Amino acid sequence: MAPRPLRRLVYRSHAAPGFDRGALLAMMAHARESNAVRRITGLLVHQQGHLLQALEGPEVEIEDLWQTIQRDRRHEAVVLLGDCAISSRWFGDWSMELADGDHLPGRCAGVWTTALAVPLAAVGDLADAEAVLRAFADSPD
Repeated sequence: MAPRPLRRLVYRSHAAPGFDRGALLAMMAHARESNAVRRITGLLVHQQGHLLQALEGPEVEIEDLWQTIQRDRRHEAVVLLGDCAISSRWFGDWSMELADGDHLPGRCAGVWTTALAVPLAAVGDLADAEAVLRAFADSPD
């Protein structure tokens, strides 16, 4: 059986009012479980209510998740920055990881914290997004 084609989708959004750290961590817990089943990997970067996410996985599963994200009321101003076929994953072993730019310079259990290459409020295009995402990638091809 031939491997299924992979896809990487990158988007930015802003957290809706009332979406606090507790809601963020609950969403991440759900995403980790759900994505593991669907063979989706990725990273969610959060900073001052701004969100940047990369999703990787089989085309059909990524499309289904993308449709769900666009309807999710926890996000506002959802903007697709990139969507392409890929031959390898940047976040190969992560069903979903969180890089939380609001909790620097410490590290919370299960949460990356590091200086971001570009403040998320300034991410305007795919090049800006990739500058942030590649800092965390295990395979930044």
